Amino acid sequence: MRPDVKLILIGVAAIAVASPFATIGVLAAIARFGKANLRPTLRWLRASRWVAWLIGLPFAFAAVVSHQLFFCFPIGMSLISASAGLAITEQWVKRRYTAELLPTEDGWWPTERK
Repeated sequence: MRPDVKLILIGVAAIAVASPFATIGVLAAIARFGKANLRPTLRWLRASRWVAWLIGLPFAFAAVVSHQLFFCFPIGMSLISASAGLAITEQWVKRRYTAELLPTEDGWWPTERK
């Protein structure tokens, strides 16, 4: 029995769009109940954000250029939106655990470590 292509595309899109929400939920639960330092996760969040963007962009571009590859468009756009969602998660971790990496009021970036 051949799998339904539309169902597979909807599943991939749902997983890619829901993954940033699941990530921030898990990290918030760990921060609240585990009292853990989430600073080491910044490296992984940034890497996964860039990987999602770099994989999603060619998929979306191929779908726009070629009509035969239009089935790639939902995959590419869901990966690009997952990248944007992971950026929100990354900013949350930065704000909470690495305030010295954020821009300051007077415009200097980054601030000195104490």
